This record gives sequence, structure tokens and C-alpha cells, in this order.
Amino acid sequence: MQLCVALDLSSREENLKLAKELKDFDIWLKVGLRSYVRDGADFVKELKIINKDFKIFLDLKLYDIPNTMADTA
Repeated sequence: MQLCVALDLSSREENLKLAKELKDFDIWLKVGLRSYVRDGADFVKELKIINKDFKIFLDLKLYDIPNTMADTA
């Protein structure tokens, strides 16, 4: 079993800072719809630059918690 850390902070910069702090760990990173819509595919590429071995889970479902959908919109 491995740890999966959700990158769902309020800004791209905060998420990247967290990813940099976790760069030495063998973990999964979860990028949710809100972060992906806000930061785009380039954000995912930046995560792979920080650590090419990060495993990334794109959680891009459109039917989600109402607050998540409101923030994404």
C-alpha cells in the first residue's frame, strides 16, 4: 500500500511547494479537477520535473462533491 497525497491547495504555487517537500518519497500525487482546470496539463508536467518517479492520479470526474464543482466552475 502506498500513500496518495491530494494536491488540492488553493494555488498552483502551494501545490508545487508541497510536491517539492515530498520529492524524496515514493508516493502517489492526486490532482483533482479544480487544480487541473486552474493549472492545466503543464502543472502535471512540472510535477514530473520535480520527481520523474511520482505516480500521478488525475481525479477528473465531473460528478463530485458540490463544493468541488462550485470551486471548479
